Amino acid sequence: MDAFTQYIEVALRHLEQGYNATEMTYNQYVKATATELGMNLHNIDIENYKQKIILRHLIIPRAFLESFVEDLQEDIKGMGHPMFDIGKKAPAGMPNTELNRLINHINADLHITVDLTVFQKDLFDYYRTLRNAVAHASIDSTKIEDAYNALDINAIHAFYPTLSAPNKIENLTFDDFTLCTANIKNIADMIVCSLESAIRWNSPEVLGNACFANVKQKAKVKTKERMLGYIKHCAKMTWNIVPSNADCEIIYSSLV
Repeated sequence: MDAFTQYIEVALRHLEQGYNATEMTYNQYVKATATELGMNLHNIDIENYKQKIILRHLIIPRAFLESFVEDLQEDIKGMGHPMFDIGKKAPAGMPNTELNRLINHINADLHITVDLTVFQKDLFDYYRTLRNAVAHASIDSTKIEDAYNALDINAIHAFYPTLSAPNKIENLTFDDFTLCTANIKNIADMIVCSLESAIRWNSPEVLGNACFANVKQKAKVKTKERMLGYIKHCAKMTWNIVPSNADCEIIYSSLV
């Protein structure tokens, strides 16, 4: 979806370059170009088109997050926590988002601390507020302004020095989409990295994973030392986590 959004941005910039070589208004130029291509834009008004397009782009990172949370729940279950479920409600006083529910249950159920920075949380909330304004076709200017004013702009620029964002809703640029996406991906990476200590190598869910399906058969023709290396390789490819020698021994003795 990132690539598709970038494709749209390329098309828009190409359109703008053509417009700069004419004496028409942008509205006139876009409609004339559409006519040349056999399209009818009817009475569309292109005024503030950039803001409206970027706002709609912000729906995409949220969709990525929803998919990530759903997939990660299943991954955590497969790591030896079959009852893991983020539920439908966040704790009182906390915005009821998938991200807050996920982090809360990782902290409470897995006893792992996922410690996001303040600017990561506030940046997520700001772009979430903008996204909701589009999704629900209702722009609450006061709520959006409050979310923007809560941002630590200096901390954000220090972490993302190449981006000219975040911006207020009336001045959104493609950098806002890039920043929104990067922040969500960095949060996702932090969550995934925190789960390394959560995997239960001796659990039925882990031992029954398809990656270990051939361990017993291979152990008939390979030395134990080679099998321990094979187990580490399987775990690395599946969870991107390498079990300790002691955990490999547990897996080996359980499967062979």
